[in-house]
Amino acid sequence: MNPTIKLYYQDSYMRDFHACILSINENCIVLDQTAFFPESGGQYADPGSLGGSTVIDVQEIDGIIYHYVEGDFHYQVGDIITGVLDWPIRYMKMQQHTGEHIISGLMMKHLGIRNVGFHLGTEISTLDFAEEVSKDKLREIESIANQAIYNNLEVMESWPSAEEAEQIPYRSKIEIGEDLRLIVIPDVDICACCAPHVHRTGEVGAIRIIDSIRYKGGIRITIICGTRVIEDHRTMEAIIRELSISLSAPREQIPTHVQQLKEEIISYKREIHELQQQILQYKVLMLPIQDQHILFEPELSGENPRYLINLVLEQGCNLCAVFYAGQDGNYRYVIGSKTKDIRSLGTCLNDRFQGRGGGTREMVQGMLNASEDQIRAFFTQEDTCH
Repeated sequence: MNPTIKLYYQDSYMRDFHACILSINENCIVLDQTAFFPESGGQYADPGSLGGSTVIDVQEIDGIIYHYVEGDFHYQVGDIITGVLDWPIRYMKMQQHTGEHIISGLMMKHLGIRNVGFHLGTEISTLDFAEEVSKDKLREIESIANQAIYNNLEVMESWPSAEEAEQIPYRSKIEIGEDLRLIVIPDVDICACCAPHVHRTGEVGAIRIIDSIRYKGGIRITIICGTRVIEDHRTMEAIIRELSISLSAPREQIPTHVQQLKEEIISYKREIHELQQQILQYKVLMLPIQDQHILFEPELSGENPRYLINLVLEQGCNLCAVFYAGQDGNYRYVIGSKTKDIRSLGTCLNDRFQGRGGGTREMVQGMLNASEDQIRAFFTQEDTCH
């Protein structure tokens, strides 16, 4: 079977086409030519339809492009069929991929940092680079990239011979043999690439770098381009509007009001913590004096279980166990003693109730799966391991 003719190389703006069916294997269709771009180069396959059947995947193996369709397919080998691309998605991907070329080319040109990975997702695109880059430098690259968009540069395609390619300083993440295809954006990027792109940088619309993280000794940045920038702007605008209404503050004062709320929350949390500890002190004063106390306090959190145990032990109790944050039969626990080594008790408790945890001679903590009645019975059994 001859290699599939790739119509997207002839015209990346082709929205529909006619082709002859060469083979049919269940839901897998091979055509003599196609405008569907297969999964490759860091981006997912083009969606659309073949003869009215939904195309759910497109793959290329050894030059043959396979179209996977969903549902019944009422055609035979030799039939001429119409393919229709989901044009809004295809064009959006062309914007994103061209935007990636602009960013990656400028990172190499201005910072000498090479791109080592690219993934075009359904909502965002991620670009991996071999070295870390400061946020300030990324903002500079973003500004230069958008200036390249405003300049509406031509996005050109070339197929140099092996001899010609040796003289061209192009980017590539893999070794390229024959059929080298270069995407050239003047003064921005020259890169080996197999995907469709827009004809001019102005069609990218805008580029935003929305995130960056350290990744494998370098950096991974997240970008959005074109229509995705507009969608993101609309989302951010709605969020800001809601915040402005909720805070009863103009948008430019939102950061100040949020900072004030954070300080108030910290103050309230401190006050609540102090009140909780006062309540625990009163509870301990009401407890009878005895050798051990098994306490269930589901609402406790943070350091308060330890605080409660220390208060009880200071009253002369030899052993105190606090079970808290109970939910669906699960309890967290802290057990303390100033006179006993309670590590074996913690181990026995975990073994009995499928728990886990550990600690020191004087205090252990963990989590287990048991009801309050089962736990109390454990501590009252004569053969219990404590």
